[in-house]
This record gives sequence, structure tokens and C-alpha cells, in this order.
Amino acid sequence: MNKVDGILVELPKYLGAGLIGTVAHYSLLAFLLRSAGFDPVVASTWGALAGATLIYLLHYYLTFSSGKKHREAAIRFSLVAGGGLFLNATVLSTGINLLGWSLGPAQVLASFSQFWVGYAVNRRWTF
Repeated sequence: MNKVDGILVELPKYLGAGLIGTVAHYSLLAFLLRSAGFDPVVASTWGALAGATLIYLLHYYLTFSSGKKHREAAIRFSLVAGGGLFLNATVLSTGINLLGWSLGPAQVLASFSQFWVGYAVNRRWTF
């Protein structure tokens, strides 16, 4: 399989895992906002951590069928997820606090940004 074919096979899996992780992220975000009274950025950050854990497992086993040891892949994924967490918080905070956006549009932009940066780095380095 050539590189383009590999990407065409991986990308739907990556998207699916990302959607599942995003549902987990948004569900925890909503719960923490409504039930626990968390600040939107803090609630989203906790949601992103939960989503990242689920996404790691899906990518390791399904998206990339990684042959790397979990220790190596998990550390690398954690570094990429940490960068994604920073990206999420930065985009969300900028959207809400500087641009005056509501949570929804700011979170969607943050998630979109994380998706493309994460795919590129995880494909080439993590798994």
C-alpha cells in the first residue's frame, strides 16, 4: 500500500476515534459545567484529558495498529496530547476571553485545530 492509500485508510479511522473522543470530551465538559459549576476552560481541559485517553487506545489498536511498545507510544502520545491540551486551552481562552465568542464556536475551533495537528504528528511520530 502506498502512502496516499495508507492515509486514505487511516483518516476515516482517525476521524472516527476523534469523534468518539470528542463526544467523551464534550460530555464531561457539559457535566462539569452544569453539575459542578466549573469554569468553561477548566471543564473543557478535563474533558480533553478524558477524550485523549480514549483516543490513545483507539489509535493504538485500530487506527494505526501500532507495533510500538505501549511505553514508547503512550509517552509520545502524552506529549502530543499535552500539546493538544495547550492548543485547546489557548484557542478556547482566546475565543472566549479575547474575541467574546460563546463556548460552542470556540470549542469547535479548538477541536478542529487539535484534529489536524494531532493526525500529522501522531502519524509520523507517535505510532
